[in-house]
Amino acid sequence: MYNNFFKNVSSLGLGSSAAVAFAFLCFKGWIWSMGILTGSFWVFLNSFFLYELFRMSLNPTLGLRGSASWVKGGVNPRPKTNERILIFTVLKFPVLYLVGFFILSSRFFPAYSFLLGLTIYFTALAIVWVRFRTA
Repeated sequence: MYNNFFKNVSSLGLGSSAAVAFAFLCFKGWIWSMGILTGSFWVFLNSFFLYELFRMSLNPTLGLRGSASWVKGGVNPRPKTNERILIFTVLKFPVLYLVGFFILSSRFFPAYSFLLGLTIYFTALAIVWVRFRTA
């Protein structure tokens, strides 16, 4: 269920961001369009790492993509989950947020276009959330 939720959020968020970026490409130029796509891709990576951290923390018997790790004699209860949690934590918190800081401080994209990409993705999250709660 939660895997479908993340897939729906990511497909709706990236799809609607691409549509809005195409519209901004026609009217504002490629810099605004790339800013929207960069913002939506950044929040996609952020939510992916957060989803994987929650999933690995709550169900440590699953591997990275939800497959059980089989060893001789049965299921390995913790197949290097601690190392994966450490890798995802290091990638999410310092690396991803430093990349976001450098994207905003470089001023290559207008800050409003980057924030518009984030807003579109969060709007898609709200739409999918409401749809899943009513279903």
